[in-house]
Amino acid sequence: MPRPARTGYNRKVGPTLLYLAYGSNLHPLRLRERAPSARFVQVTAIAEHSLRFHKRGRDGSGKCNAYFTAHTNDKLLAALYEIDAREKSELDQHEGVGAGYEIRTFSVMALGHEREVLAYVAMADHIDESLRPFSWYSELVLIGATYHGFPTTYLQSIKQVRTIVDTDQARVERNERILSRIRR
Repeated sequence: MPRPARTGYNRKVGPTLLYLAYGSNLHPLRLRERAPSARFVQVTAIAEHSLRFHKRGRDGSGKCNAYFTAHTNDKLLAALYEIDAREKSELDQHEGVGAGYEIRTFSVMALGHEREVLAYVAMADHIDESLRPFSWYSELVLIGATYHGFPTTYLQSIKQVRTIVDTDQARVERNERILSRIRR
């Protein structure tokens, strides 16, 4: 498993790393529930990748993936966050490292330099094109993309993703509470 590059040292939190959020963790309020130290750095893009909702989640629905397409016109938009390195293991748990996602490093221009950043990418055996995200999940992604000012065409592509209804009322209510806090 690739080791994410250490990107700095913040006196308040200690060693830090750069995390590339492109799905449900795009919005800072959502991400801070999982990594309280998260500090937005900048919006960035990953070439030859696209946003897909085809990663099989633990709940059986489609989750986001940074899918490699090899097409030079494709780009995945993302938010770059600096987080306390000590919070990575908890974020790994939330993201399901080893149980659907694996850690990948990407090289991006950040803070005026080429930097290695980490992202969670779907494992090949967890990709299923027939999957659909729950409507609340898709909304989390859309709200985060809107918050960061992603282009209208990118937002439209998220809106056009077919969703399914989540029948687990407790999960729906839990995620609606998160969404209501973010919408404020």
